[in-house]
Amino acid sequence: MMGIYAIENIITKECYVGQSKNIVIRYQQHINMLEKGEHHSHKLQNAFNHMGIQSFALKILELCDEDQLDIKEQEWINRLNSIEAGYNVKSNGMIDQIILTKVKNKWGVFIPLSPLTEEELNMIRENEQLMHQIGGLVRSAILINHSLEKSHTYHKVENKSTIPSEKVLSKKELRKKEIRRVKRWLKNYYKRTGKIPGRKKIEIGAKCKQSVARAALAKFKEELSSKKL
Repeated sequence: MMGIYAIENIITKECYVGQSKNIVIRYQQHINMLEKGEHHSHKLQNAFNHMGIQSFALKILELCDEDQLDIKEQEWINRLNSIEAGYNVKSNGMIDQIILTKVKNKWGVFIPLSPLTEEELNMIRENEQLMHQIGGLVRSAILINHSLEKSHTYHKVENKSTIPSEKVLSKKELRKKEIRRVKRWLKNYYKRTGKIPGRKKIEIGAKCKQSVARAALAKFKEELSSKKL
């Protein structure tokens, strides 16, 4: 599926606009980067950290040919004002030097964006519901696959050995890894806000269990007091 997509905050309606030759794979990459805290859009990353993946939806904006991707992406960035009022941090990556009210034609000449015609508006309205449904189905399929991959990885580690003592050690290592992940989230939160969040906020923001949030918070405070951060 090739075209223009948006990662939309279903609560605030802010969005990140992107293009891809394979929207399914690209959306999966976005999820992976956001979960690792490594997304190139700091605005989208901050929102994801605070609100969680359940607050975002994939929205297919337009399907198009490869030679139209750059222009169509910029048109949607302009229409949705996703730099000033969304999660994009600059104009599309293929033509960074573009200004918000203009796009380049295939000869590299700046051309003004004309207002949408009534026919174009009607076409967008007619396709919007279908595009929402496609985006929802794609997002659901990706999230299910993502969960299955995590579950498979967990069981793979757990079943690595049939010796009970080694199985317990594997669980301990998984817990330590999860605590380290949540502690990294805490560090990022503290650097952004200068505040230490409460346990409940950590559970929601870092999407972790109560016991993990409590352990990570204790380690974080210990490091903070010893000035290791």
